[in-house]
Amino acid sequence: MAAAYATTALALLLYSTVSQGWQVRTFFPFFAVGLGGSIPGRPAFKAEFFGLRAFGAIQGLAFTIATLGELAGPVFAGWPYDMTDSYRLAFVILSAGSLLAVPLVLSVHKPAASTTTAGSTGPHAAAQVCDAQLTAC
Repeated sequence: MAAAYATTALALLLYSTVSQGWQVRTFFPFFAVGLGGSIPGRPAFKAEFFGLRAFGAIQGLAFTIATLGELAGPVFAGWPYDMTDSYRLAFVILSAGSLLAVPLVLSVHKPAASTTTAGSTGPHAAAQVCDAQLTAC
């Protein structure tokens, strides 16, 4: 995940330097690898760290927050354009956001297993086994 966000940040920085149409070719490979790496990585990351029981709720909350960002994004990018007649500042700021994600992702540690149901039998113990194996029961 960290590598995908770093590659996306690099791609956005490259895109902010484009002054001629042919230079866009330097942007596309990095953006494709960065975004393409994060798309399957995010759900796997969430399932690994938070378990399958919480996966749906976390996905729903993440998509809600992403939707709010997608609504604000064009307005955010349009404001610097209106002020400077260039999107460069917007892409540099977006790149900084992706770069900020790199140390945050690297600092995440997998939470310890809950001790309240350790050693118990029944549905809680089975759910923990399913979460640990990341398979559906």
